[in-house]
Formats: sequence, C-alpha cells, structure tokens
Amino acid sequence: MLRLVLSLSVVCALNASPASAQLQSPEEDCGPLTASFGPFDYRIADAKTRAMVEDYHFTPEVERLDKGSTSVYAAADIAYTLKVFPNHPRALAAMVRLGAKLKSKRPPGSPFSVDCWLDRAMRFQPEDANVLAIAAFHQTKQGNHVAAIQTYRKAIEMGRDDGNLYYNLGLSLVEVKDYTAAVEAAHKARDRGFKLDGLEKKLRAAGKWN
Repeated sequence: MLRLVLSLSVVCALNASPASAQLQSPEEDCGPLTASFGPFDYRIADAKTRAMVEDYHFTPEVERLDKGSTSVYAAADIAYTLKVFPNHPRALAAMVRLGAKLKSKRPPGSPFSVDCWLDRAMRFQPEDANVLAIAAFHQTKQGNHVAAIQTYRKAIEMGRDDGNLYYNLGLSLVEVKDYTAAVEAAHKARDRGFKLDGLEKKLRAAGKWN
C-alpha cells in the first residue's frame, strides 16, 4: 500500500527538471507563477504570512478533504494556498489525494490539473526535495513507475532521506522487477524506522526477501 507521510520540515522551460517534464502534458497550460499575494517559498515564509493563508484557506477540514472553507469545493481553497505557496508540501499532497479520491485529473474547483500544480511547484522551487517526493508518489499512483523511480532518486540526491520515500521507491522498483534495488530500498526504509508491510510481502512473493 502506498503511503505519503510528510515531515514538516521561476525557471524557464529549458531548465525544467525531468520530473516536471514528465508530469505536464504538452497540451496543458499550467499558467504563470504569479499571484495577487505572493508567491512565497513555503520553506522560508514567516509564521504570520503562513497563517494569513492557512487560517482561512488551508484549514484542517480542507486538508482532510471534508469540505471547502471559503468555497464549496476543497480544491478551490487548496488551489488558493498553492498559488500563494506553490511548494506548500501539505497542500500539494492534499491536491494529489483529492485527485485520486475523486478519480479526477482536475478536481472541481481547481483551475489546474493535479499534474499542473506539481509542475508549478517544481518550476518555482526546482531544488525542493519535498516537492519531488510528492511528485514521485503521484507518478507511482498513476502507474508511471519508471518516471517515479527517477523522481524519487532525484529527491534523494537533493537531501530527502526518510523511510517513507525509500518504501515508495521500493514499490516502484518491484513493479519494474528491479528486485536488487527494491531490496536495497526496503532495507533503507526499515533502517529509518519505517514498517515494510506491503513492500516486504511483494518481495517475499517474488522470492527476493530473506
């Protein structure tokens, strides 16, 4: 089972990361990175700036996808949050989960597709490893395992080092039958305190776990 657990911890198209290029389809216009307020790098935004948006738009109910705050649609409030903070990790994760929940590439109330929000985040802060980890998880959910593996590894190169990431990387590696690398990822996930559950089961079924 895929898991996405986040720790709270404008480049031109020619310089876009491979992950960004794999997410955005050629016919999509993901819009300029402009906003009436912002955009701000969520990692370094001060508490007051965060609160001005989160207290009204990214409420606990919105994050749980229960309902909107200032709109009928939760996606509209998540979208506003992502316009102000394109690399807001929990908001990005919420948009990904909402798209999966509704089985919709563009959830009602969102001006862009899920892929576009990830593309915008990576254009805004291409070195943000948290954004790459979320993009890789989305690619895995979409069954695009080859792209996901590349994106997970890029996130690791940029400093993301946690069991959740290695667990999901291992799942994608199993899907492409790279069992040696999958076992290595599983051990790294376990060493970081992450329960293997489904990953170990898949490796045992393939006769690759001992």
